[in-house]
Amino acid sequence: MYFLVINVLLALFFLFLIILGIRIKVWSYIPINMLGFIVSAATITLDLMNELNQIRILLLFLIVAVVFIIDFIITYRDLHDENEEDTSIQYLTNPYLFEHHKIISDERVMKQELDRNENSSFSDSLQALQSWKLGNRVYESGNYAEALRNYDLSSNWVQTATSYVNQSGVLIKQKQSEDSIALAQKAIDINPQSFEAFMNIGVARQNQQRYTESIEAFSKATEIDNTNFEAWFCLANVYQRVEDYEKAIDCYSKSLKINPDYAESWHHKGRALAKLHRNDEAMKSFKQAINTNKAHYKAYYRLANVLNTLDYNEEAIENYDEALKLRQNFVEAWNNRGIVLNKLGKLNEAIKSYLRALKANPEYSEAWMNLALAQDSLGKYKKALDSYQKFLEFVPSSNEKYINITSRRIGEIKEKLKFNKKTKRQSKSLKKAKKNVDAMTATEEVS
Repeated sequence: MYFLVINVLLALFFLFLIILGIRIKVWSYIPINMLGFIVSAATITLDLMNELNQIRILLLFLIVAVVFIIDFIITYRDLHDENEEDTSIQYLTNPYLFEHHKIISDERVMKQELDRNENSSFSDSLQALQSWKLGNRVYESGNYAEALRNYDLSSNWVQTATSYVNQSGVLIKQKQSEDSIALAQKAIDINPQSFEAFMNIGVARQNQQRYTESIEAFSKATEIDNTNFEAWFCLANVYQRVEDYEKAIDCYSKSLKINPDYAESWHHKGRALAKLHRNDEAMKSFKQAINTNKAHYKAYYRLANVLNTLDYNEEAIENYDEALKLRQNFVEAWNNRGIVLNKLGKLNEAIKSYLRALKANPEYSEAWMNLALAQDSLGKYKKALDSYQKFLEFVPSSNEKYINITSRRIGEIKEKLKFNKKTKRQSKSLKKAKKNVDAMTATEEVS
């Protein structure tokens, strides 16, 4: 009787493991526990038919023991694999697309926070989770207002740092920096170690050009997680904005130590190095950015600028050309390419480059000035005059030095053109007088 009860319990246990395997999608549980269930069912049947003997009992016992051992191995392996899984949090935003604010998509984070909340009922937690998940789905479809509404509904069911972080991130996307900061602060009130909340505050403050507060927020993010390359990168960017290039370089270096494949870190580090005239190091950084991302047109452009500064003119032109292959209407690249050609004495080719820059942006004052100088050098004074006047039309009024120089040169060209016109008239008159004298002399000779 006891033997029968034990086998019934075993059969139910194996059936439970089969159902569990289906529910949690551990498919390896199903076939082995199906074997255990069949063996238990066969044992019950043979027992009811009084056909069990010692050999059969021993054989069935061994099979059940093997099933238990395999179950143990599967469970141990799955637990071990779970521990080895990537524990990094998943986001709806992407740093490779220059989205440095955070919107959490990792369901584990939300579930763990809800589990820690002792004041919420199971029903409220479930509603909060479902509203948050719906917010993620509609955010991915581009419906930011609906995403915000669902994240807000989630926080009404249960206040979580995760839902407040996501609200903050959506508001950054909608350029509502102050409201975003307020919600990120709510997340911090719940979880003072919320890396994502401090990242969002850093981005929002940077958007407001409140760089000191942005540095404070990003610095706090690096304290919470000093292995996150993006936090170091964002901190470096703000240091570069306030022209603290040494600190910027240090932070870019820390970012690259964690993630050497992020081309933007190499590119921006190169910019900071160039600002300090550390040109050899800057070139290495720009080349590394290009090696990491062959389509990084700005890295080609900035490498060309450094080569231009060092008078490696042919190499500079090659890199401007590479940048222009990737971005045909890159105004600054066309303009700077013209400057290098001008340095090489290729004024007509330089003019073509300036004209390409102005075709892409007819209000680019620097290209008008460079075009005017090239035309002036070639003696094309009428064209130069038009270009100088265009420069004055578009140059910022704060640039008084160049405005005064250009105005003076315009006056000189006008005088030159006036003098040339007068000289031409005099030359014409002389030619006409000479012609008349020649005609009269010829008449006298005939007489």
